[in-house]
Amino acid sequence: MSEAPTVSPPTTSTPAQPATPAATTVTNKIFVSGLGEGDSEEEIRQLFSCYGEVLEVMVDGSCATVTFQEESVVQEMEQMREIMLRCRKLNIARVLEEHVDTPINNAPFYQGVLPAPA
Repeated sequence: MSEAPTVSPPTTSTPAQPATPAATTVTNKIFVSGLGEGDSEEEIRQLFSCYGEVLEVMVDGSCATVTFQEESVVQEMEQMREIMLRCRKLNIARVLEEHVDTPINNAPFYQGVLPAPA
């Protein structure tokens, strides 16, 4: 008796997938836009410290990043999307990932929709 030939299951080719970036690193930072000329790091720190412990504030022109101790505070800020500072609305978005090794532009990436400048 001859043995029946073994049959391999049909192979399906998977279409090529676009390269996906490495897993996104979620930070305990928020991106704040809409600052005025005179807004200082200390004012921003005071504004956000009533929500949780602020580890770092970096102001750069009309924008800032605020680093919190707890991720839960960042989640709360993300839900708020905006906050008032001296009758001026500041926009808030969560920083997802930072590219610290890029010398041309070390600006953080953020999540959220920020309105276009007026």
